[in-house]
Amino acid sequence: MMIVLAIILFCIANVSAQRPYQALARDFADANPSVYNLNETNLVFGFYYDLQRYALACLFLATNQKSNDYTESDESLLEPWTISTNWMSALGECMWYGVICDENNFVVGLDLNDNNVGGTFPNEFSLTGVTMEFIDISDNPTASFNGGNFWIGEMTALQHLDISGTNFDSVGIPPYLSNLAQLTHLDISFTYFWFDLDGEVFESLNELEYLDISGNSYAGPVPPGIYNLPKLKRLYLFNSDMTGSLDFIN
Repeated sequence: MMIVLAIILFCIANVSAQRPYQALARDFADANPSVYNLNETNLVFGFYYDLQRYALACLFLATNQKSNDYTESDESLLEPWTISTNWMSALGECMWYGVICDENNFVVGLDLNDNNVGGTFPNEFSLTGVTMEFIDISDNPTASFNGGNFWIGEMTALQHLDISGTNFDSVGIPPYLSNLAQLTHLDISFTYFWFDLDGEVFESLNELEYLDISGNSYAGPVPPGIYNLPKLKRLYLFNSDMTGSLDFIN
């Protein structure tokens, strides 16, 4: 009888432990609603505060002390985020480490550079895409595979995106980057982007001033879609295995 009871308790504990991060994030958001909703009479604002809090909770639960194919598989051996001050607390999400907000308490930026962010970025993070202008998640072990990270293509207000030094994987430049027409700064260096460099992805990025695609393995020359960018001022291509002429510089 005691053995049966022990098995039942073990199964219950494991079912609880295996709950998806989305359910855990929903539980957190329900138990800790956004403080910005307390005196908010604008229903649209109130709805968005709930969305951004849920999206950030999903991000933390999917990447804090979580494994992927590039890290230790035993998550109990993984280190948590280096700094996670106020995350998953009752405080407003604008008080969470690395979160940047505007005067209306909408999340407009995320700076988690070199913070041991692991796992895989959740697609639910795209719920912040209406207001998000700045993302720097560089130098972290977080990963994606086979051109994942479709959430990036939903971040259409982005002006600054730095995913350098991550384990993001793609055959060529991910097509979803072409959706980010407001970008002025794009750093995708030293990721796992490789093979053909499709210049068409860049043709819609007419505001782009800074582009770094170094440290990846591309085939062929720099495409016109890059060197014809009207506002481009800085272009970094070192250690990219590219071939061909640089006559376009003139």
